[in-house]
Amino acid sequence: MLYNQFQGEKLSALGFGAMRLPLLPDGCTAFETSEGFYDTLWNMAESLGCGLVIDIRKVPVAQQTVEIFEYFDMDPYSEPSEGTYIAVTDRPDVLTDILNKQNAVFRMAGHLTKGPARIINNSGRIRYLDRSRSCKAIC
Repeated sequence: MLYNQFQGEKLSALGFGAMRLPLLPDGCTAFETSEGFYDTLWNMAESLGCGLVIDIRKVPVAQQTVEIFEYFDMDPYSEPSEGTYIAVTDRPDVLTDILNKQNAVFRMAGHLTKGPARIINNSGRIRYLDRSRSCKAIC
């Protein structure tokens, strides 16, 4: 989840695996990461008209996934995925209860911001999110 400094919303990085997305409470929006995690973050921020700060180390990714992607010199956050979502909510306590009841894997990963900057923090190393591949194709 990401805490939204200007609307009190949080953004959750959700790793449901093959699970179905549970019914979400009012005030919660989910974005499927089928385009890849980074592209979904970019497109989500575009659609919400905001920026974000995310701690990439808090995004749940299975260790074996990381190792396989490293072996092939690939970034697991850039590749398309299925069954994972990013959720934005102004009711994190309600969403947390729902996800805990579903035994879903999720973590608070950062917050939304008023400005346009899309910042990725990786153990103190800051970088800015690149424009999504889908946006590059049509922009």
